[in-house]
This record gives sequence, structure tokens and C-alpha cells, in this order.
Amino acid sequence: MHHVDKDGQDKSMVTEIVIEEDNSEGSEKSDFKDSEIWTMTPQQSADLKALHESIQLGTAGIEEEEKENQRNDEHITNNTHTAETISSVQSQPASFSISTQTSTATATATTTTTNIEDTRPAVGTEEWHRRRRESHKLVERKRREAINEGINEIARIVPGCEKNKGSILTRAAAYIKQLKDEQVSLMEKASLEKLLSEQAITHLKQQLATVKEQMEKLSQESQTLKNELESTRSENSYLKRRLEAVEAREDSRSPGPSVKKLKTEDDSDEEK
Repeated sequence: MHHVDKDGQDKSMVTEIVIEEDNSEGSEKSDFKDSEIWTMTPQQSADLKALHESIQLGTAGIEEEEKENQRNDEHITNNTHTAETISSVQSQPASFSISTQTSTATATATTTTTNIEDTRPAVGTEEWHRRRRESHKLVERKRREAINEGINEIARIVPGCEKNKGSILTRAAAYIKQLKDEQVSLMEKASLEKLLSEQAITHLKQQLATVKEQMEKLSQESQTLKNELESTRSENSYLKRRLEAVEAREDSRSPGPSVKKLKTEDDSDEEK
């Protein structure tokens, strides 16, 4: 069993007090008798636990009531202070009007804040549930407006859309799928073109290397022919000089011009 004092606090159970007294006396009583006297059934334990929870809930309710009373007292105090301020303003002369207006504005702001806090309904009341439903409806309406704006924007972007939201979304899905397929096709085409370009570049590089080798070979052959031509020219010049020398010697050894002319005529007659 539990006993609750005025402050709402639990006192120790009677069973625990008796057990402490038995322990202080020593081991005069047997363990069997203690267990027989103080053993609690599961139902008793459950009832004891429920009683403890109800006491805690009662304590929490008392504390909540004290807080509510404190808020009401503060509200009354603020209203009294406002009334006193207004009375003092009316009784003061005009020279203190500026400071009086400042004090009145401060007091009014404090009272307004307190009134706003007091107008909030308690959690779980019907007014609280009503305001919660209204807030939920407002949030839901804003969400639907955002969705409608998004759908209208899609309808402006995607060609061939109707006014029906379902058809707009269906058309948008088909349009996105079409764009995706086109992108895949373009990527495949670009990859194929890149591969073909690389192959063509490799083939052209090979041809260029072959042409370079042929040009080098032809250049070597041309140089060889040039050398042979120079050698032939030198040999021709040498032979020409020797021929001229031989002819000069023969001319020096041959008879005069008349004899040579006659000999030439005789040779021509023989040929006839």
C-alpha cells in the first residue's frame, strides 16, 4: 500500500517498514515465514503499480492547476497595472504627457502579449482541435496550389498537352521518355562516330608514314641519280677534251688543204 502526503509525494510502503524492522531484530524469524507473509501476487503488484501511476497523474494535475492559477494571477496583475497607469495618466499634468504615453504603450504591449497567450486554447479541447483542423486545411490548400502550379508549368513546357491534369502528367512522362531515348540514341551515334573517326585517323596516320617512307626513298634515289649525272657530265667533259686533243693532233699531222680536198672528192666518187 501507498500513503500520499499533502505535497503529493509517495511515502514508503508499510511492507518495506516491516521488513526493515525484521532485519534490525536479526534472524529470529525464518526466511520461510517472511516470504509467506510479504509475498505479493501479480494482481496485487499490478494494482499497486496502477495506484502509483494515478498518484503521479494527480500530482501532475495539481501542478498544472497551480500553473494555470499563477497565469491568471499574472493576468489580473497586468490588468490592474494598466488601470493604475491610465488613472495616473489622467491625473498628471500635460507636461508629463510624453513619458506617460511611453509608459502606457509599454503596459498596453505587455497586456496584449498576455491576452494573446491567454487566447490560446488548451491542448485537447474542442477549440484546439478546430484550430488544428483549420491549420491542416491551410497547409493542404497551399500544397495543392504548389502542385497545380507545377502541373501548369509542365503543360507550358511540354508540347501537345491538354487541360486535364492526368493527361498532362501522362504526356509529360511520355515526353521525358522520348527525350531519354533520343539522348541514348545520340550517345550511341556519337560513340560510333568517334570510333570511326579514330579508325580513319589511325589509317591516315599509317598512310602518311608510308608516304613519308616512299618520299625518303625517292629522295635517296634522286640524290643517287644526281650524283650519277654529275659523274656522267664529268666523264663527258673529259672525253670531249680528249677528243678535241686527238683531233688537234690529227689536224697537225694531216697534209695541206688542197690535198685533203682532193682526197675527199676521191672518196665520194668511190662511194657513188
